Amino acid sequence: DAQAYCAWLSGKTGWKFRLPTEAEWEYACRAGTSTARFTGDSEDSLSGYANGQDASFSKVVLDKWVCFKWDDGHPYPAPVGSFQPNPWGLHDMIGNVFEWCEDWFGDYPPGDVSDPTGPAMGSLRVLRGGAWSGSPRGCRAACRVSRDPGRRGGSLGFRLAASPAVR
Repeated sequence: DAQAYCAWLSGKTGWKFRLPTEAEWEYACRAGTSTARFTGDSEDSLSGYANGQDASFSKVVLDKWVCFKWDDGHPYPAPVGSFQPNPWGLHDMIGNVFEWCEDWFGDYPPGDVSDPTGPAMGSLRVLRGGAWSGSPRGCRAACRVSRDPGRRGGSLGFRLAASPAVR
């Protein structure tokens, strides 16, 4: 569905829309930082910046599942832009919903690689960013999970990468 939306929007606007690669997604999430989260290494640093598994989640889902110490008022996905942006002005890079990436899931080549991409084919796609139901482990810039690309759910979403049309 996300790929179909990219194709539709590209045709409608004349711009080239696609899902970001994993490397592009992480670069945008980190926004020039080198810590586990663009807010720092501490889980608590995400307060006000991310919708994750917190006290509001625990009130409606399962009382024992409080991982983050705050109550952001959103036990489920929050409206886009409800939290503070990263240093580059991008909202919801961590938490709220996992975001589909263009890459197939797999191991990266050993050693330093510039702008790596996943395998050329596979059965699972990469998701990044953590979600409203996500623990601190998943709500960090480097976390990556895999899912069948046909999977849908309330904790999955996508963000687009765009290039101007060449005329």
